[in-house]
Amino acid sequence: MTDTGKTEINSGLITWIIGQDIVLADDVAARMFGLDEEECASGVEIGVFLAQVAEPDRGRVARQLYESIATNSPYFEEFNLNLGGTGNTVVMKGRSVGDVLFTCIVAQVDCGLRFGKLQDLCLAAYEAARDENNNIAATQLARTISLLGSTEPLHMH
Repeated sequence: MTDTGKTEINSGLITWIIGQDIVLADDVAARMFGLDEEECASGVEIGVFLAQVAEPDRGRVARQLYESIATNSPYFEEFNLNLGGTGNTVVMKGRSVGDVLFTCIVAQVDCGLRFGKLQDLCLAAYEAARDENNNIAATQLARTISLLGSTEPLHMH
């Protein structure tokens, strides 16, 4: 997670250029998956990300991802990552633009803390903004979602 000095950002963004099999991820998503930040900024294959998904979840996560792309339906999965023997639970929410581009937000699920009503509503609003191609609103909502899981208080100036 990224500490901005004011709050911890605990969600990241992943974009998959499907036809070229290039996945781009921001620094938060790369670290969440235990991957090199510079490589993810330049692009890696989808298999690199799927390899980080815990074995019991991997097949389901991949099937749902491909199903979401094939049917142009929303993607929402919660699964475990297996990083160095420790399991981390994450949630991914996204959607494809035809069979060309898939983009999603990924957030770590803290132990014992699952989505509350506010976070569910923000995820729904994020999806609506994406459906309406409102990238500014989607970006702001992604930031808001990342703040909801923050353990640090916001400092308003």
